[in-house]
Amino acid sequence: FHFNSVIHAWAREGSAQRSQQILERMEQAYERTKDDNIQPTTISYNAVIDAWARSGDAYRAEEVLRHMEKVQNERVKPNVRSYNAVLNAWAKSFDPESAIKAEGILDFMERQFLSNGNKDVQPDSTSFSTVINAWARSNKQNKAGRAHNILRHMKDLHKNGNTNVRPNAIVYNAVMNACAFTQGDVLESSRAMEIANSVLKELSDSPDYGNPDQ
Repeated sequence: FHFNSVIHAWAREGSAQRSQQILERMEQAYERTKDDNIQPTTISYNAVIDAWARSGDAYRAEEVLRHMEKVQNERVKPNVRSYNAVLNAWAKSFDPESAIKAEGILDFMERQFLSNGNKDVQPDSTSFSTVINAWARSNKQNKAGRAHNILRHMKDLHKNGNTNVRPNAIVYNAVMNACAFTQGDVLESSRAMEIANSVLKELSDSPDYGNPDQ
């Protein structure tokens, strides 16, 4: 009988609530017994975060992540997978503030890495592309500009030697989607069109980042 296996099983069945309940049972049992065999690990928490993310509940996914941050120890440490799962949940959320929440988490990851060199939470290409997708799906003003800024930041990091954040055609397409579905006045639409043309030309002229979709 392995708690993590049960958590994963309920997650695969689409029952995030049951996965959470198993995790809470693990925490309670460990508090009573101090038995290392039943102590929750990073894998335990990530499985529950994934379950909530797949169920579409970004709030609950982030709630588990925040709890994980508070209880972290030698066996429980949030990592880039933990954060990316929550980013993905927000990117797919219908919450009107989802893109802002996702970008806030990305900023936090970067601050954590820069402040203490914790590579476990250093954002990767998935982190950045997920937040760009969140902006592409958003109805916020200047979403094309916000998505473009993230792409430019990725490029700067890559040029400075961070090989984990190399932009690719998927990222560029996500920025162009943000431009294509921009809503607003004539000025904002015009600015989105400028960004789209600039990004398309950049991708066409930069074979290192891939090729534009046909």
